[in-house]
Amino acid sequence: MGRRLRSPNELLRSTSVSEAGEMTANHQQLLAAMESSRRCAEIARTHEQERQAKYYNWKVRNMRTVSAGDRVWMFKPPRRPKASKFVHQWLDPMRVVEPVGYDNFLIEREDVTGEPERHIAHVSFLVMYHQPAASLEQIAVDIEAQLEHEDAVGQRADGTPPTTTAPTTAAPVQTAFAVDVLREHWREADV
Repeated sequence: MGRRLRSPNELLRSTSVSEAGEMTANHQQLLAAMESSRRCAEIARTHEQERQAKYYNWKVRNMRTVSAGDRVWMFKPPRRPKASKFVHQWLDPMRVVEPVGYDNFLIEREDVTGEPERHIAHVSFLVMYHQPAASLEQIAVDIEAQLEHEDAVGQRADGTPPTTTAPTTAAPVQTAFAVDVLREHWREADV
């Protein structure tokens, strides 16, 4: 066959070893190809990790970031013996006072007269509350129209007749005051 059998000793201690010199062009091409392959593999690995994370976390809700001063709705299911599905389950907009640790927050009701009610709630029971300024202006216009209509009809929504001692210009003044109060309240809420 034309080949000579070499012993293992010859294979281990080859005498035809030459001294290392300059890198050959082939060696430089191999290094460039290896670097290019490494970059492609890194991009593919990143895409695959993102894809796997998407499928792994598909049931997980995005974590809400709640901080002190935010306005939130609090979920509070009814627990009374005669509570039905028609009982309110979300408490009015509340203000976050401070975090109390482990995703729990101390919140207090804003609309209660006297001593404010305070609750400790987990972030999973809170939903952010946002009131856009455009809707506030629409609410003020609706209130003004309702008051003017009630004055024209001669009876308020609560069944009482309108005041006869005040001139008819009292309703727009009251409405303007109510609009200013609403705007100031929502400016404070946005801060």
